[in-house]
Amino acid sequence: MVARSIGVGVALLALGCARATPDAPLSTAERSALPGAIYFLRGDEAPQLLRLALGTGEITPITEVGPAAFLSELAPDRRGLALTLDDQLVLTRADGQEPKVLAPSEGLAWYPRFSPDGKVVLFESSRASFRDLYTVELGSGSVRRLTHNAEGNFDGVWSPDGKQIAFASSRHGQLDLFVMNADGSEPRRLTRHPGDSVKPLWSPDGRQLAFLSGRDGRDDLLLVPAQGGEVVSVSGSVTGRDHQGAFVERYHFTPNGQSLVYSVRTPKRGSKIWIWEASTGQSRRLSGEAHDDTDPALSPDGAHLVFTSKHQGRSGIWLMQIDGRKRTRLTEDGGAWLPRWLEVVEGREDS
Repeated sequence: MVARSIGVGVALLALGCARATPDAPLSTAERSALPGAIYFLRGDEAPQLLRLALGTGEITPITEVGPAAFLSELAPDRRGLALTLDDQLVLTRADGQEPKVLAPSEGLAWYPRFSPDGKVVLFESSRASFRDLYTVELGSGSVRRLTHNAEGNFDGVWSPDGKQIAFASSRHGQLDLFVMNADGSEPRRLTRHPGDSVKPLWSPDGRQLAFLSGRDGRDDLLLVPAQGGEVVSVSGSVTGRDHQGAFVERYHFTPNGQSLVYSVRTPKRGSKIWIWEASTGQSRRLSGEAHDDTDPALSPDGAHLVFTSKHQGRSGIWLMQIDGRKRTRLTEDGGAWLPRWLEVVEGREDS
């Protein structure tokens, strides 16, 4: 792991504008005022994790070149990162220093998720089965197995209060959504549909779960009450008027829980970013017709989006306001993808 700055050959573009328009890119001063920093991947076969400072455009490597790195999330205290590094769980400081392998095993491990209090990490592993969910206590290192199904259990996520875990399981054949207590007890089935249901995401108030499901020839974004009940389509109005084979790629709740930002790929139009408003039940497109945008992620305050956009066949990191205006290119070298916008705290906890 390293934390030295690399040349600004992959930096922010100079954004001097001869005239001010409502859709002009963000100025240097506007970027500098934004909270946090952008973490993103570069490369395909063995992605490297890097961080971009919004104000200066300086890019800092978080992991070395070689091991495949994927960022899961920021610790609740905002000082550490949970990564998957060559199929093992790794915790580091926010600058990539002091890496520590968590719950080492010969089996593979993925998708580490901090509990809301930051004391436990939930993860998915093949250490004793095809795929099951586990937790590890950060203080003691004690590992606990939560699921015991040969068919497989995936995509575990904590509820906002840390008392429950939502996940996908194929224990009844197709993949369905379940919710269980944080200790693995009392699993409840939420969905019953021949189309697989995967990748649950809790709303900020813990009342709903967003998820993906392959229904009607498309992979749509849906909502279901956390206690079970009627399933509501979020992306159906978008994918339904496009082509068979459309699918939602990535999605996030806004901090107030009243909107979902998501991207949809269709066979002929590429990827576009949309926002769904709970108040109207309707989706509005944020990407222009000519844009190929995916991987949206929200700023900590929910006022902006960072995303991957392809230009002349090369992917780079861009940002825009939550209303789709002020598109601003952040990287120009190509090969950058899957950005995350994190408000980190630098240095040691005792500093």
